[in-house]
Amino acid sequence: MLSQLYIPDLKSLKDDEKETLLQLFEKVRDKEWDSIIEQFRRKDKDRYEIYKTFLKILGFEEKRIGEILKRIYTIILGELESLASVGENESVE
Repeated sequence: MLSQLYIPDLKSLKDDEKETLLQLFEKVRDKEWDSIIEQFRRKDKDRYEIYKTFLKILGFEEKRIGEILKRIYTIILGELESLASVGENESVE
C-alpha cells in the first residue's frame, strides 16, 4: 500500500518553498494534537494551514484553496466517521 503513495520530491522544491515548510514545521512541531477525527471536526487551524501550504506549493490558486479544502474536509470527515462507527459496531458485537 505504501508503494502506491505519492511522495513529493523535496529536491524539486524552490528555496522559498522549503523555507515555508520549515517555518510551518517549527510552528507545529511541539503541538499536542487531538485525534485526527477531532482535528477534522473542529477544523483545526494548524492542520488546515498545513494543507493550505501544501496546496499552494503544488500550484493551486489561492482563491480556490478554501473551496478545495472545504470539500476535502467534508469527504475525509465522512470517511473517518464511517470508520469510527464500524469500529464501534464491531466492538459491541
